[in-house]
Amino acid sequence: MVVTGVAVLKSAPSRPLSLSMSSIPDSGARQIVRQLLQMTVFVAFTLTHICATPLSTSSFVTTTTTRNAALISSGPSMSVRSPSFGHKGNLMRRRSQRPILRRYSAAVGDYWKWKGHSIRYRRALPEDPSTASEAPIVILVHGFGGNCEHWRKNLPEVSKYANTYAVDLLGYGYSDKPAPPAPFPSPDQLYTFETWGEQLRDFVREVAGATPQREVYYICNSVGSVAGLQAAVLDPELVDGIMLLDPSLRMLHYSKQFPLQIPLTSLLQTTLRETPLGRWFFQQVATPNGVRSVLEQAYHNKEAVTDELVNAILNPGLQPGAVDVFLDFISYSGGPLPEDLIPQVKCPVRIVWGEKDPWEPVELGKKTFAGLPNIESFVTLPDVGHCPMDEAPHLINPLIEKFVTKAEAGPQGVEKAELIAQNE
Repeated sequence: MVVTGVAVLKSAPSRPLSLSMSSIPDSGARQIVRQLLQMTVFVAFTLTHICATPLSTSSFVTTTTTRNAALISSGPSMSVRSPSFGHKGNLMRRRSQRPILRRYSAAVGDYWKWKGHSIRYRRALPEDPSTASEAPIVILVHGFGGNCEHWRKNLPEVSKYANTYAVDLLGYGYSDKPAPPAPFPSPDQLYTFETWGEQLRDFVREVAGATPQREVYYICNSVGSVAGLQAAVLDPELVDGIMLLDPSLRMLHYSKQFPLQIPLTSLLQTTLRETPLGRWFFQQVATPNGVRSVLEQAYHNKEAVTDELVNAILNPGLQPGAVDVFLDFISYSGGPLPEDLIPQVKCPVRIVWGEKDPWEPVELGKKTFAGLPNIESFVTLPDVGHCPMDEAPHLINPLIEKFVTKAEAGPQGVEKAELIAQNE
């Protein structure tokens, strides 16, 4: 989930929060409290700072949405400039504008009809057709708010030895975004890990052509990790391995909240979902500068946050229905946890974690997954943030190859990463 409901809310300044954390001894408890406080503080921060502008916010966002939607549908590359405003006392001044952005061809791909919905995916196959028919199948699963393009640095490399597919989960990327029929905890809630697990299970069979005789691997990031694990639980005979990249620990899950925290979290979720504040808040984030700011929180290497990446994440978020998906998911505090699903799968699980992940702390991940069955290894990556497949493809691509091909000795980058993990 790069631009996820929780991830976006986590981009509030964390400095004031540190004053209240020292009295809470347990690291897991600290993380829960920090997330709740950051959700509240960031909304307040946005209200008082980001939108200090003499223009109509709603009209600006509507204009931006229309212009970007036109870019997606029209075809020719165009540039979009996004104004950004600052304030000092009662004086308003326009900050310097940076050219944003030349359209990345994110809508390119194939489409599959699933339960009446169009699902976008991208595929890359080995060049030799004779090897493609026998090559393993690799499914790349993005995080909340991401899409196929978050795997653009991995798809070509993995396809050298595997039939590789990156798929937009229902509600994200250029897949359909049907209106949620009911919010959590209704049994009719649409955007759940059960839904996405079923989508991946059916995709593997119907599109990728998986059979029990062919090896299938899921490579998943953030909340996409829970979707991949759910798919493996639903159809264990069609999954031979899962690699989790900085999996979401779901610290706002009901089971991980303090009793007094539950009503406060629920109140904030309900306020965002059912009042104009939620849509207004989404509009402040769904801008080039807003997306860039969130990505720079997630990435340790800020140079990896390019215009291409910002545009690839932003454009799908400007499509009709995206705001409803966003508001629906941030209200989702139930469903499965990764630590509950891992013991249920019937295949090896490899966990890879960026040591500089600000949203899912690696030490909390080690504590959460310690002693669980099926975990083949836990590899940490130095100086890497929440989205290692995009920030550090030179490390992730060799790790994927070694996991899928079961190579005995990998490139130097793999050996170095695993050595670091073993020495900790």
